[in-house]
Amino acid sequence: NRWIQFDLEGVRSNRDAIGARVTVSVDSLTQIREVQSGTGYWSQNSLVQHVGLRHRDVADEVIIRWPSGIRQRYRDVPAGHRYSVVECLACECSADLTLDFEVDVLDLLTIIEQWGPCAACSADLTGDRNVDILDLLIILEQWGSCPEPEALTP
Repeated sequence: NRWIQFDLEGVRSNRDAIGARVTVSVDSLTQIREVQSGTGYWSQNSLVQHVGLRHRDVADEVIIRWPSGIRQRYRDVPAGHRYSVVECLACECSADLTLDFEVDVLDLLTIIEQWGPCAACSADLTGDRNVDILDLLIILEQWGSCPEPEALTP
């Protein structure tokens, strides 16, 4: 059977990417791996994330969510390789509230829905505990597709 591996390196997140999640989709199957460290007694988890792809030669989509909140998406990733992935700071898209890699009208509707004071809401992009015009301006500034990372190479 086919497989794919990811060796992650954090930049804004911790260097070993502890806490990062790798989501791999193949056909209708989605698998999630999380980078963990020392979850057992006298043991150490591998920092390399291994995912089985069954008979498929390509992973349809790979999404990496870093502890910093940055998300990177790759499509049509060939199997049978170990990929070294560095956290892409240029890929940050904080205004993507719906997590669809687009800042669009759905994110704007989320801002409108959560407008006003709030203790902890996703639309508070400035972190001032209030969804207001400043958060709306961030949405408009990042409008469009989120930046794509460089292509993966084995």
